Parts: sequence; structure tokens; C-alpha cells
Amino acid sequence: MLERFHRKHDTCARCNNTLGLRSHEPEEEYWGINGKLCKNCYDLVKSDIRQYDAHHISGYDRLPAEIEGDLSVLLFDEKNTIVFSPKKKGFLPLQITSDLLEDCKIITRNESTSMKRRIFSVGVSKTKDKRHLKLTFLKAARNTFHSIWIYTTR
Repeated sequence: MLERFHRKHDTCARCNNTLGLRSHEPEEEYWGINGKLCKNCYDLVKSDIRQYDAHHISGYDRLPAEIEGDLSVLLFDEKNTIVFSPKKKGFLPLQITSDLLEDCKIITRNESTSMKRRIFSVGVSKTKDKRHLKLTFLKAARNTFHSIWIYTTR
């Protein structure tokens, strides 16, 4: 029993190679990796995650409108999952796997600009085009489709 405990904690959770002195913990629970990673696996996983600062505009009933968060696209190990993690504590991340994703569109909407932009543009620019990501996905528990609107800030 003790031997199995040491084996589990001395090998990489992804490739089962023996861990050296430096091992890495998965940064997020939604990575779905139970255990430590070797440097090669950690670097590979990190390189296959695209992260963006984002705002959830509307469309999902478990998240309030206009909430800031991080949008992550997980491409490692054929995960193919989109995760929106609110920065505000108390809200669970929204995970959309590729098999639940029904539609994805980038839509440009014209919105009023901030006061700061108006000052810089000497009042000329009162509107600004913003690119929004519209994701339509199947909510498996209710077998219904939902659309969420997100825009990224970088």
C-alpha cells in the first residue's frame, strides 16, 4: 500500500515518467489532471491553452451579466473545451466541450465608447465597433440550447 502511494506521487500524471526534483501542479482544476506533471508535460499542456481576458455580456443564467473573467480554450490531450472562469468569487466556471458546441460566431457590434475615449478623440468618436463571440451550446441537463455573448479585451 505504501509503495503504491509513493509510485502515484513520484510519476507524472500524464506520461507516467518518474518525476525529478522539479514537478509542477496543474494550475486549474478544470485541466482535469489529477497529480503532478513533469516539466515536458507541463510545458506541452501550457502551450496548448489559449487564454484571454473576457467579459460575459449575457446569455447564461448561472452567471450575472457584465461579469469579468478569463476565457480559456483547452486544446491539449484532445480536450477541445472552452472555459469561462469568472474573476468574482462564488461563481463556478462555465465549461463547454466541443460535442456540446452547436455554433460559434464572431459578431461586430457598434457600442458607445467610454468617456476616456471621447476625450482622446476630442468628441469625434462616440461609438466603437466591438467584436463579440457568440457561443451556442447544448445544456445537457435540460436538453436545451443557450447562447452566450463574450467579448475579449486582448
